[in-house]
Amino acid sequence: MAEELAGVGVAETGDDSMENRYLIFDIKDELYAIEISLITEIVEMLPVTAVPSVPNFIIGIINLRGAIIPIIDVRMRFGYETKEYDSRTCIIVLENNDVSIGLIVDQVREVAKIDRDIIAKPPSNNGKAVDYYIKGIARWRNEIQLIIEPDKFFELNEQVLNAVNG
Repeated sequence: MAEELAGVGVAETGDDSMENRYLIFDIKDELYAIEISLITEIVEMLPVTAVPSVPNFIIGIINLRGAIIPIIDVRMRFGYETKEYDSRTCIIVLENNDVSIGLIVDQVREVAKIDRDIIAKPPSNNGKAVDYYIKGIARWRNEIQLIIEPDKFFELNEQVLNAVNG
């Protein structure tokens, strides 16, 4: 995974374990974090093929070295305005139970160790789409990171797989 994360800053933690490691990334000037153990790679934006009959935030699929990966624009999924992709926009490829999905994010910041004891439960859901995906909130380096619940994105992947496979 080190090759795939080349160019991403790694916070010094003194150990090489994956435990409590998170990838920090930006969406609309807010910081989010996702467990590094689920990430297979980070790739620059690739051409996306649209797929009919899926929610609009699932912008399509990519062919990544022969693997078909459904792609979600996280800004759209969270109900934020879209923005034109730029040189910092990238796709975070996650894998869970042999299923892969790509998340388009504004920018990847770094890999950091965030101890579980500083992660608080989020406030009760107020009905916004973004709240559905948040499993915790951490204050790290005097900034707030919203910890993503990746299983929620994999639930959506089934919609895409069903549409693609007919």
